Amino acid sequence: MKSETRNPSLSEAAERVGERESVRRGGGRFRISPPPPNPPRHSLRARGEGSSRGVNRAFLRDSHACRSDLVTAVRLHHLRAILRWLLALVYVPFGVLHLTMTERMLPIMPPAIPYPRAVIIFTGLCEIAGGLTLLFPSTRKLAGIALALYAVAVYPANLHHAFNNVDVPGLSSSWWYHAPRLVFQPVFVWWALFAGGVVDWPFKRTDVTAPRSD
Repeated sequence: MKSETRNPSLSEAAERVGERESVRRGGGRFRISPPPPNPPRHSLRARGEGSSRGVNRAFLRDSHACRSDLVTAVRLHHLRAILRWLLALVYVPFGVLHLTMTERMLPIMPPAIPYPRAVIIFTGLCEIAGGLTLLFPSTRKLAGIALALYAVAVYPANLHHAFNNVDVPGLSSSWWYHAPRLVFQPVFVWWALFAGGVVDWPFKRTDVTAPRSD
């Protein structure tokens, strides 16, 4: 009777790759390794607690980010409201001066501008209309764009007033007046666009909407 022989290389290969079944050569029988034992309950509980902690941390992180965005949106909302009212308080009185002091402002107009008196009256009406419509949500963006374009359009008159030593009663002819005015004119362009909600620069836009108020 022949004794059973085993192929050691086959069993070693099976052990190396971790096969669950090992074939016993010789009698045609198979030896099936038993299934792995169930993990202890405390390990399952630890896994559950770990995943729960991860979910809680993610939820707290998202909640903090949402709260931060809401605070930023509210601050921008209040800043825009303050700038809108300040810009209206600048443009509306100056528009009234254009209507009541038209003759005094005629020297500021560059010689190339036709109908200077009518232009001064028209710009005064634009200042009054832009300052008032900036306060209403339905016309706010349009007013912001219009006031920004207006600040660009009147810049040649400011340059003419400064560099040609034009004497205007009631206005200073010193560069202590002209220099800040010329430098600040681009700020008026940004101011109108930001107050009107057209741009957010230099602040970051958020996906959270602040409470709406007029």
